[in-house]
Amino acid sequence: MINYTLLNKAKLIRTFVWTAVILTIAFCIWAYYNCDSVNCYNSSDFIFGLITTLFILPTISIMLETTQGCIEYRRTEKFFNSIPMSELFKNGFKASLTEKESKWFMSKLSLVGQFDNYNMICEVENGRLRVIANTNYDHLDKWDDKDIDSIQQSFRHVRFEYDGDGIATTLKVSEVKKMTYNGLESHLKEFIKMLKKLKIE
Repeated sequence: MINYTLLNKAKLIRTFVWTAVILTIAFCIWAYYNCDSVNCYNSSDFIFGLITTLFILPTISIMLETTQGCIEYRRTEKFFNSIPMSELFKNGFKASLTEKESKWFMSKLSLVGQFDNYNMICEVENGRLRVIANTNYDHLDKWDDKDIDSIQQSFRHVRFEYDGDGIATTLKVSEVKKMTYNGLESHLKEFIKMLKKLKIE
């Protein structure tokens, strides 16, 4: 929990502040249209409302965000350190962080390295392992959809999707845990074959 909190300290503080500001502004607007006298602003209910929007609700929100983020961070860390994922470290992959430059999105664990000369990023999202080939696929815009579908159909067991960083293949984390490294490697090799057929270098 400490690692995740320290990594995202500035982002969590920023989120707390903006949550407090937005909630307090919304509460003040509500009070402006619903208070029928000046005394309303001096009442204990109004003061409690300010305390709630400035501190209580933002604190609860950040605690929930931090708890969920820490759980995901620990699960991802444990997954990356287990077979077959841990074998990737022996093949040049290194632990890294996503969204390091982002002011809002929380940083999460990832693995980065090369597989068959393709730069790869491994992430865990919604219970799935996403292996992203960091490549340019702009030329596919000029391809006929039928040609792309045909290639995808020839690799039915390799899930394929577009990603902002390139082309990704995904697998359920539960399925990966049951694999040997050879099984994971075989899946990645099929993924590479598909990329080459799509002329993605």
